[in-house]
Amino acid sequence: MSERAGLRRGTMSKEKQLTLFNLQPMDEGKTKVDLMVGGLAKLQVKNFKGIRDLTTEFDPITLLVGANNSGKSTVLQAIRLFYYCIQRCGFPASGSRVILKKQVMPFTSFALIPAHDIKELVTNGITPSRRSHGIYLFGKLRSGQGFDFTIYSAYSTLLVIQPGEWSPRGMSAEEFESACRQPLYVPGFSGVVTKEFLSTNQRVEELLGSGHHNEVLRNLILRLQPSAGVLKSLMEILRSEFSVDFEGIREDPNKVEYLQAAYREDGLRIPLDIVSAGSGFLQVLQVLTHALQSPSPVLLLDEPDAHMHTQLQEHFIKLLRRLAEDYKMQIVMASHSEAFTRTMELSEIRLIDRKTNRSDSFSDPVAMKAELNSYGVWPGEPELTEALRIQRIVLCESCLDADLISAFALVRTPEWKTVEKKYQAIATQGANDQIVARMHAIVEILNKLLNGVRVVYLRDRDLMCDERKELAERESRQKGLDLVITERRNRESYLIEPAVVEAAVLSQGDKVPREWAGKGAISELVRGWCLEVCRQQYSELPPKVDEYNQHWLRAQFADETARRKATTRLEVFKKTSWYDLIDAKEIPWRLMDGRDALKYVRQKLQEKAIILPESLLLAHLGAAPIPSDFVRLIGIITAWN
Repeated sequence: MSERAGLRRGTMSKEKQLTLFNLQPMDEGKTKVDLMVGGLAKLQVKNFKGIRDLTTEFDPITLLVGANNSGKSTVLQAIRLFYYCIQRCGFPASGSRVILKKQVMPFTSFALIPAHDIKELVTNGITPSRRSHGIYLFGKLRSGQGFDFTIYSAYSTLLVIQPGEWSPRGMSAEEFESACRQPLYVPGFSGVVTKEFLSTNQRVEELLGSGHHNEVLRNLILRLQPSAGVLKSLMEILRSEFSVDFEGIREDPNKVEYLQAAYREDGLRIPLDIVSAGSGFLQVLQVLTHALQSPSPVLLLDEPDAHMHTQLQEHFIKLLRRLAEDYKMQIVMASHSEAFTRTMELSEIRLIDRKTNRSDSFSDPVAMKAELNSYGVWPGEPELTEALRIQRIVLCESCLDADLISAFALVRTPEWKTVEKKYQAIATQGANDQIVARMHAIVEILNKLLNGVRVVYLRDRDLMCDERKELAERESRQKGLDLVITERRNRESYLIEPAVVEAAVLSQGDKVPREWAGKGAISELVRGWCLEVCRQQYSELPPKVDEYNQHWLRAQFADETARRKATTRLEVFKKTSWYDLIDAKEIPWRLMDGRDALKYVRQKLQEKAIILPESLLLAHLGAAPIPSDFVRLIGIITAWN
């Protein structure tokens, strides 16, 4: 029986198979190219698929973010196409020189990017029969060397790659080898085949080139085994992240019909093949197995976060950083992951938008944060990163306000959890007299980087009189700004709503005293306790209202007569919004301090061994009608596209 027949039937010993295939890591015999030489610094893409004209700069680690169909994956394909053009246009010259010249090939032999016809690769969908209608790529390597190419069609069936004026006429073989190394591309994980045959290196490369990564994972693991140090690194990473012992390709001294890659989970005595593993484990295994034996300086990852939970995504970024540093590798990835954007440095993120030909980099987050800080906005870098990524921002005085918005919105809009992912809440850490001017400045700062940022500002009323509140809201509307000033003094004023407190207390079941079990009994108690707090502050609060509004009065009414009239209106406001309501035994919601009232109500409930956590109050906000100010705020946010 011949050796190949024995291989097909699975009767050949594994030792003999390995000898026949001469299996080594995929980078065996290839010089590793350093990212500072063969890595990519910048790439301009014209007329390629959905991209008309887009220039992107790349760091050692770069994250491409953007909406669906924004061009992220197309940028990754353009990077692959750029290096492919360098490789295909290189021809040996005299000595050890390589020259770049035009390459003509049948389109049917072009398998780098899936397409039935070259017109599927150009923006307008028309066969580019002339150079002026073709795809144009200009790239600059991190070594400083530039290359440009035009890709067009000849006779409808031929693909022409024409080097441009920026490409060198000639270069040494060593320089060419450093420049043309095809990036390692790892797509989003799509599972692993149950049965995988042992394949030659050539067959593995063919399958990888055609996108069949799920058919070669075990073959790639097998090729790592002769390199004990690298395999050990892989095993250590998988052990630390997943608490499994990865055993590599299972040994069988008699025969091996299919390759089996074994791992052993904690508590299991029997090793399992990786087909039984979870998708997150397989995603990490796929990326690392490819990367650890790649001679390329560039690693391209498309949606690497697929199948990973949030904590694993954060750990995965750390793994990639370790990989980039230890193996001198440049990593470019496209993702929608919020965990990725929060974990990456702001300067490493590129916002891709093919429709506006934008590839924005946030190169100076320190300056932007300093500007925002000067207007009282204090975002952390992850918050600012996420805000600029999704371009939808809710400014509020504290992060706790965001919880209040969500609680009200869930009552009104059941699908709010989906809406909530489309905006970023940023705390302003306090208020400012110049409300509209402050908001206008914040929007301008954000729009320096990105046009079209949508911002709504939820501002606590505090001790603001009605006239001041109405003027601020009118001014914001005139300037096209979305400003919502709460009807009540502060957020706690909404939590202390008697119906809400009653629902929260009754939800605790047996803890509730029998005399409080009747409908409305607890609400009446809460109303009385709130009024007790207001009576204690009956004379103290009005002077605070005067003090709070004095600066506004002076700034708004320069004329002495107009200021006196405004001061008279302020006196009327205090009377109708405070004194009269308390005297009538009504809660003065506009001016009552919800913090003080909530503190007092909690003390009264604790006397009956009832605890009233904020989470419980938020969960029962639906017991009372949603206030009109929050109805308006929720409407603004849900209307954002």
